[in-house]
Amino acid sequence: MQFSNLNESVSVVIPGYNVASYIEASLASVYAQTHKPREVICINDGSTDDTLDVLHRLQNIYPDLIIIDQPNGGACSARNAGLKTAKGKWTQFFDGDDVILPQKIESQIALACSEPDVNVVIGSYQEVDSNLKYIRTLTEAACPDVYIAIMLSRAGRTSSHMNRRSAVVRAGGWNTTRKSSQEYDLLYRVARLGGIAKFDANAYTQLR
Repeated sequence: MQFSNLNESVSVVIPGYNVASYIEASLASVYAQTHKPREVICINDGSTDDTLDVLHRLQNIYPDLIIIDQPNGGACSARNAGLKTAKGKWTQFFDGDDVILPQKIESQIALACSEPDVNVVIGSYQEVDSNLKYIRTLTEAACPDVYIAIMLSRAGRTSSHMNRRSAVVRAGGWNTTRKSSQEYDLLYRVARLGGIAKFDANAYTQLR
């Protein structure tokens, strides 16, 4: 069932580098959400495979799909390009080889609206293999303090989070110089702005 608070608009931003084999399943999972995103933005980050061709084919299935094609600059550069285009109040950054279950956005929007001043929802997630076969679940709600969660590496992953777009912009966006733990770097800077971080115990994100 569609989540009732339609004013909570969500932009889904998907960077993709050589994800031709995975992007169709990823996009299908986004368009199957019970809380429909305002927009879906895919950034082809200089792929050397058929990612861009696949995206253009999928645009025939999803006519509102926004495609940005740019030279390879890394995932953070691609996310920032999508952030500049995004118009939603909330931003779901989502890697092009991951999958989200239908209730993911609905669940996290409900948490985001549960009290004022929420800037980020930190999601639990499942690890799966390349064929989406289940491996294990990591539940991040067991560590409800955001700074302790960051230090213990128990603060989710990029695709399992939901961010208030204005907070990400105020925090300076994604740091393109970092080669790893980019989501923790962004989470720390968003947390420093104040506001509230909520933890979602539901593992509605599948990370390959």
